[in-house]
Amino acid sequence: MSNPALARVACPNGACEQHGRRDAGNVVLHGYSKVKGGMRRRVRCTAGNVTFGTRTGTPYQRLQHSMARFDRAVALSVEGVNKSAIARLEGVSWSTVARWLERAAALARRFNAKHLRGHALVELQLDEMNTFLQSRKKQTWVFASIDVWSRLWPATLVGSRTYRNTRRFVRSVADA
Repeated sequence: MSNPALARVACPNGACEQHGRRDAGNVVLHGYSKVKGGMRRRVRCTAGNVTFGTRTGTPYQRLQHSMARFDRAVALSVEGVNKSAIARLEGVSWSTVARWLERAAALARRFNAKHLRGHALVELQLDEMNTFLQSRKKQTWVFASIDVWSRLWPATLVGSRTYRNTRRFVRSVADA
């Protein structure tokens, strides 16, 4: 009888023949590891002979707080709540919230890179917006592209307004 929780776990070892495959039958229970909040389940890939945690390769890897708290913080950010308010509401430091949001953004970038390849763009608009970060002295530019018909954002870039960044942005739109 297979464990349904193991069906979601894939081997993170790049050299393994079962790398990235979920529900391949190669992942078996291996024991527990002690962490700050208690015990976490460890598993082993029989094909690659490597042990790892069930959270390996997810945004929850090495997370010292609950997954629900992480998810709430990210959801609050999506709703427009600033980092300081999220830190107060969740009872964590501002830097923890900043790290969590960067982790969630990295996951979103990987998701977009994987799932938006080959999408047919009907009418594409490119735009650049000027904004200020931290103080009125530091000017930042946001480069954005949007497909008018699907409302899909194939690429964005935040940085200074230089030829190099403009070229990187246009190249990332072309790759998408």
